[in-house]
Amino acid sequence: MVAPTEVRLNWPPRDDGKRGPSDRQAEFLKCGAKEQLYGGSKRGGKTVAGCAKAIYLSYLFPGNRGFIFRQAFTDLRDSTLVTFFSLCPPELILGHNRSEHRITIRSRDDKYPSTIIYRGLGEDAIGGVSAQKAKEKAKAIETGWFWVDEPSEVAFDAYTMMLAQLCWFLPDGTRPPYMALLTSNPEPGWVKDRFVDADHTDCIIGKADARFIRSLPRDNPGLPPGWESDLRATMDSEWVRRYLDGSWDIHEGMVFEELDERVHNLDNYFDTTNDTMWTAFHKGFRKVGCLDHASTGITAYIMSGFDTDENCFGLQEYFQANKRISEHAKGIEELESWYGKPEYRLIDPSTESDTLQNGQLMYSVQSAYCDATYKHVEPGHEITTIAAHRAHISVGIDVIKEYLHVNPLHRNPFTNELGSPRLFISKNRNPNGWREMVGLKKRLRPDGTIEFVGEDHWIDDLRYILTSRPRAAERKKLDVSKLPVHAQIQHNAADKFFAKWGRNMNEGSWF
Repeated sequence: MVAPTEVRLNWPPRDDGKRGPSDRQAEFLKCGAKEQLYGGSKRGGKTVAGCAKAIYLSYLFPGNRGFIFRQAFTDLRDSTLVTFFSLCPPELILGHNRSEHRITIRSRDDKYPSTIIYRGLGEDAIGGVSAQKAKEKAKAIETGWFWVDEPSEVAFDAYTMMLAQLCWFLPDGTRPPYMALLTSNPEPGWVKDRFVDADHTDCIIGKADARFIRSLPRDNPGLPPGWESDLRATMDSEWVRRYLDGSWDIHEGMVFEELDERVHNLDNYFDTTNDTMWTAFHKGFRKVGCLDHASTGITAYIMSGFDTDENCFGLQEYFQANKRISEHAKGIEELESWYGKPEYRLIDPSTESDTLQNGQLMYSVQSAYCDATYKHVEPGHEITTIAAHRAHISVGIDVIKEYLHVNPLHRNPFTNELGSPRLFISKNRNPNGWREMVGLKKRLRPDGTIEFVGEDHWIDDLRYILTSRPRAAERKKLDVSKLPVHAQIQHNAADKFFAKWGRNMNEGSWF
């Protein structure tokens, strides 16, 4: 798609004296992908870009019909529509029916004007129409394009329903280019999963028919001088990473604010997809596993490793839904075949309860995994576990945060520089775990207590592992015979000293 030269929008003024789209906005206006996400930071010019593309799609394709959506109608009315009417030349607006939320736009063919309908999806009442009725009405209307401002506020099933309505015919019998436009600040959820994290060559929308165009404040030439530098100097680092650097791994209410993909992601330090390098990496670790079972829903298992400096590494996950215990056991066994049997395996302590029945016999989920008597696993393939310590979730969360904390006195195991966390996770091998870490939120209840909101199957495994106080890996024994003669003498002398004087002080006097 190309912006028409015969339409002159009222672009905001810029410091360079020019008017028109920024380079990023121009890239968005030219994009022809079916699904397009633009933005990713504060003041990146996303609303102006969305309004401009809505006007161009209406003008270029006579008789086109488009929708503008936002979760809250008041936000749509007070923000999005204000920008729309300030950007759109008055001569293009042929009519505005406020009761029906319908704007009639002049097209390049005067015989066939285009229509823009705007709706709020989450209000109790929209112009006398209930929110549910508004959704149902939107679902019944065919459209050529739609724009969702701040789509992270909108449910994914509502978005997919809108996609299904992209089937509008133009008056001449042709079809317009169907487009779903999204403009958003960084937020966790389906928008991030679908556009930012997805590999668009294999994703569900198919054949690279989706595009994410990132726009940062520095890409917006219309901001006041010093706007970004002033905020960088006054706002906290998490706010800066989210709104100025466009990080999708930081969001309001985020539990693990310390999580930084540049620091904690193992994949940044070497090629974790190379099986030879990966095997050499974890070979000497002390391994600990943990299982979070669910009869329905997600069952998660983590294989973790600990090096000699007590660094914890999230090696690989097993993450499956709605399978039998026998299937989970087989999947866990296959994962462990790559790493070796762990020193011990933990399991959610709730699985100790006898909630399963075999004839007249009641037994627990933990027993079903580790005892072939109950017919869930075959003899020789049992998954033996230890019930994890029962502790409040906030205790385990705090331990994880301590491991994520960059300690200025701790040495990084990869760079050998001071200033390092003690927790590293391979995002390649733990995609669901990383997603849970980013998405988990904390919320204040009316009674003043904190509740955690979001998926936490993988996180439960990690907190059980870390609160079990696993030991560091053993250091390799020194082969004294290969040392130089003077070093052997020093080593033997030290051994004799500690053999005599290195007793525990609680055993009594040293003399």
